[in-house]
Amino acid sequence: MTGSTVLLPESARHMVVELNIPGIRYEAESLVRMLLGEQPVTVTESGHTDSEELDCISVTGETMPEGYRCRVVTRFKHNTREDCAVCQEERTAIEQTVCRLIYRQMTELLGHGLPWGMLTGVRPVKLVRQMTEDGLTEPEIAQRLTEYGVSPQRVRLSLETWHHQKDIIQCRQPWEISLYVSIPFCPSRCSYCSFVSHSVERTVSMVEPYLAALLQEIAYTAKLTEKAGLTVVSVYIGGGTPTTLTAQQLQRLLAEIRNDFDLSKCEEFTVEAGRPDTIDRAKLDVMACNGVDRISINPQTLNDTVLETIGRRHTAMDFLRAWEISKEYSFQRNVDLIAGLPADTPDSFCKTLDWIIALRPENITVHTLTVKHASTLKEEGPRRRTALEMVEYSRSALYGAGYRPYYLYRQKGTVDALENVGYTLPQNTCKYNVYIMDDGHTIISVGAGGVTKLVPTGPQRIVRSFNYKYPYEYLSRFETVLERKAALPLQCLFDKD
Repeated sequence: MTGSTVLLPESARHMVVELNIPGIRYEAESLVRMLLGEQPVTVTESGHTDSEELDCISVTGETMPEGYRCRVVTRFKHNTREDCAVCQEERTAIEQTVCRLIYRQMTELLGHGLPWGMLTGVRPVKLVRQMTEDGLTEPEIAQRLTEYGVSPQRVRLSLETWHHQKDIIQCRQPWEISLYVSIPFCPSRCSYCSFVSHSVERTVSMVEPYLAALLQEIAYTAKLTEKAGLTVVSVYIGGGTPTTLTAQQLQRLLAEIRNDFDLSKCEEFTVEAGRPDTIDRAKLDVMACNGVDRISINPQTLNDTVLETIGRRHTAMDFLRAWEISKEYSFQRNVDLIAGLPADTPDSFCKTLDWIIALRPENITVHTLTVKHASTLKEEGPRRRTALEMVEYSRSALYGAGYRPYYLYRQKGTVDALENVGYTLPQNTCKYNVYIMDDGHTIISVGAGGVTKLVPTGPQRIVRSFNYKYPYEYLSRFETVLERKAALPLQCLFDKD
């Protein structure tokens, strides 16, 4: 017999997870963390408590003639729930059974569930794809998701997003790749940000050396991909904020990409311009002259008080100025918004969204605030209570305006365990965003923090190669960066055995 105990000392608001069942720690811990929000969780792999003064979830399992018997007893605020279930003696089956029991008991005792039920993965649409490939019909997939506790709205969202993605994913060939270019610098750091990016204010002396090294990696990577017979079908320059580069630096970067790679089959070329205060006509001229056909202008909100609160040094008028300039070009445009920002309200968020919808960008992405250790924000109760209202309004308003979901993902630490959704007008899907959320397309990344993902044609596992996260590491160990690129097994993209 094996067992685990989850303790909830009410006075300290602390959860201790004692796990002795091998192989289920990640899912069980992730589920408990989502259910309890910001409450601290400590995981141990030994020990047991019988104290009736402590809230706890006790999980035990044993092999029986009929299979593996899982037993979960939850004691929470002087209330107790107990359930048993028998499953196959196999890790995934045990993991799902235990999590289902924990979720059912905790939602009863807490008085609420989660929008995505007991699902802890960051890519729900990938699960829908796997079920489809396993032969399940749409009603069967919906039933399976419902059994996981997924809300009816999220079931529909997952299925609709998959419908939008499947033709894009399934039409790709093994030799077709996307190129991701990382510019890990921002004008200043937003309080909610946990990405690996550096403020140009503090690292201005690093930008030029970084760009010089990046151009070398681009040239080197282009030679490798050309030799391997690969074709670039999309380019995405992200960060960070790529438009922290000057117009001259941006010209050098884009010219390097155009000169080194054959882009004759490239279907989209995105620059995530990002912060409105970094966008001007000179930079947009450079992009337009170098084949960029999609940009992202991301105010996050059009409430100046909220912008000041989160440390973004621009105003709503700065966004509108950048937007008006961008209309002089033929770019497709995306606008990012965030639901649940501090100092924001449902009314303010809805006004921002309505304003953006009236501008009719081709894409609108609605993120939910994610509070991580690397950010300077702390999660607050009121923010948790309003984020869901904002997200629900966004879906209704965007549908009503003709937008449809084309990609979605989740993050750990997201307020209310909600999601990030990209919406698009018809025929304006950003294919790269679909590729990055799916494991069916190869992406080769250059620059600090870049992750290369090779998707073989045969039964081999996906190959991932990581560049150093921080610019100073990237620069100081640049020879290793090139060595890792040279070691990429690009031939696996064609091997069927």
